[in-house]
Amino acid sequence: MRFVAFGEILFDVIMDQAKLGGAPLNVASHIQRLGAESLVVSAVGEDELGRRAIKEISELGLTTRYIKRSTYPTGRADVTLQDGNADYTFNEPSAWDDITLTEPLPSQVDVLYWGSLVQRHETSRQSL
Repeated sequence: MRFVAFGEILFDVIMDQAKLGGAPLNVASHIQRLGAESLVVSAVGEDELGRRAIKEISELGLTTRYIKRSTYPTGRADVTLQDGNADYTFNEPSAWDDITLTEPLPSQVDVLYWGSLVQRHETSRQSL
């Protein structure tokens, strides 16, 4: 099975600790662990978090072939906790707002999964 995840790559930042995530990336990683071929279509910035994302994604065993390097900063979800509830603030613009295909996807895809955040700007929405 070939699985394609399209959407946001971001870092959840809680109390100065940054953890790689984003629903499309998380799902793709789990699908890959289950033995399917899993591709991520996204974008990261040409910044420290972007370089870290590419390294960590590679360490997960996922290809970074379809991850664009954008001039926008890598996505962040700054998380604040109050009374046990999380509140998220997303940087804007972020690299996931700038997803364009850097090369054609494989002609056969069994499942396409996309994130909701990726649809907030025209460039990524049109690419999807």
